[in-house]
Amino acid sequence: MCCSEYICTKPKCSNISFDITFGFRTYHNGIFFYLTNSDQTEYLVTQLMNGQVVLFFYDQENGFKSINSTAIVTDGLWHTVSVRKGTKRIRLIVDEGVELRENIKRKLNVISPMYVGGYPDGLRPHPEVMDHSMRGCLRDFQLNSNPISITESEVVSGTSPCFQKVEPGVFLTGFSYGIYSQNFKVGDGLTINLEFRTNKQNGIFLTISDPGGFPAMTLELHNGKVKMSVRSSEDKFTAETVNDPYLLCDNKWHKIQASVIKNVVSVVVDDLENAYGSSGGSQRFSETNSQLFLGGFPSAIPQGAAFTDAGFSGCLRNFVIDNNQVDWYQLVSSVDLHKAACPVENL
Repeated sequence: MCCSEYICTKPKCSNISFDITFGFRTYHNGIFFYLTNSDQTEYLVTQLMNGQVVLFFYDQENGFKSINSTAIVTDGLWHTVSVRKGTKRIRLIVDEGVELRENIKRKLNVISPMYVGGYPDGLRPHPEVMDHSMRGCLRDFQLNSNPISITESEVVSGTSPCFQKVEPGVFLTGFSYGIYSQNFKVGDGLTINLEFRTNKQNGIFLTISDPGGFPAMTLELHNGKVKMSVRSSEDKFTAETVNDPYLLCDNKWHKIQASVIKNVVSVVVDDLENAYGSSGGSQRFSETNSQLFLGGFPSAIPQGAAFTDAGFSGCLRNFVIDNNQVDWYQLVSSVDLHKAACPVENL
């Protein structure tokens, strides 16, 4: 889920006493649920911060208070949370561990709706509330032992099903792509590092192309081999790995290091021999100023250096561009990217 990804539900909830329980699985921080009133004068939020479950609340009798669990739970495993409000105290229990408690007013001024997993873009919560949604999976969400039904919720925005088993990374369907930058400049040099897992022989990792087809640059999997290609105004040159065409589509993790420096491109995968390509002269890769796509590209924007138009199908992780780790949640835009985790089952 991001903050436009949430579930808005209107359960029958007493503001004097209630019991909210749920299970979650994630590698990331984010909001579990948010309760407030129309003026946000009082509120209660449970979220993950620094890998720990934290409950924040504000009431006009006791002021701002928080309850912090100590266990790190951003490990991709299933965990449980219980938030129990009574007439004098509120309690937080994580994984049936130690009960943590704080004083709270008898009648907290919060009303429906309850925002689960995030909140709408138009809502501007207090600074203590995280600015992005739950990035993972929620299950068995209950209020006073009554399940919260997604299908019966008032609004469901941006949510998607969970995979049964996961590991860190992002999952792409073959029709997915993200825009890393609207005006990315590739000058004399660029380095790319990433890890991938797929059962396909073709797919785009990264690509950029100015209108007209050049200058352009593409890092891709083509016929089972990794290619780093550059097209300048004069020619196109490519570095291509030498390997069996089925070696890299075995649904196991592989590591790529690629670069373009002036008129030379290079790529190395795992322990394979380095591959190089050059323009054969002094011609350098001209500077680009176009959209940089990750994982694929829209058919309406052809890429002058690409050998394939197939989007990547599989998992990516540890994607680094010029020493900058790609934050998939901070892309300019994306289509059909599963950012929370990668499925472990066969792709």
